[in-house]
Amino acid sequence: MHTLSVVQALDLWSDLERAYHSTNSYGGDEAELYLYRLMPYTPTVNKIELIDKPGIFGDIVREAYDAANQALYNLLSHFSKKREAVITVEGQPLGPWLITARYVHRVHVKVTPK
Repeated sequence: MHTLSVVQALDLWSDLERAYHSTNSYGGDEAELYLYRLMPYTPTVNKIELIDKPGIFGDIVREAYDAANQALYNLLSHFSKKREAVITVEGQPLGPWLITARYVHRVHVKVTPK
C-alpha cells in the first residue's frame, strides 16, 4: 500500500466503505475498482498494450501493474482487518494470490460485514 498516495487510498477506501454498507453505486455490496487508480500517472507505465512486449518498456509496465496488484491486496487486506469484513475479488476469497494475479483493467470486489 506504500505505493498509493493518501488521496488514492482515501478514494479507494471510500468505495470499499460504500460496498461494506451496501450503498456502492456499482452494485450495492460490490465495488468496481480500476487498476489505474492504484498507479501513479506516467504515460509509459499506463500503456496496457505494452504489457506483453519484450524489453525495457514491457518490463516497466509489468512492474507497474504488479505493484498495483500488490497495493490492491494490501489495501483490501487492511480494510478487511480494520472493518472485520469478508472480501472477495472476482468471486474468489481475498488472499495472497491477488499479488501475482496481474489484473490490468478492473476488478469486482464484494465487501460484506462478518
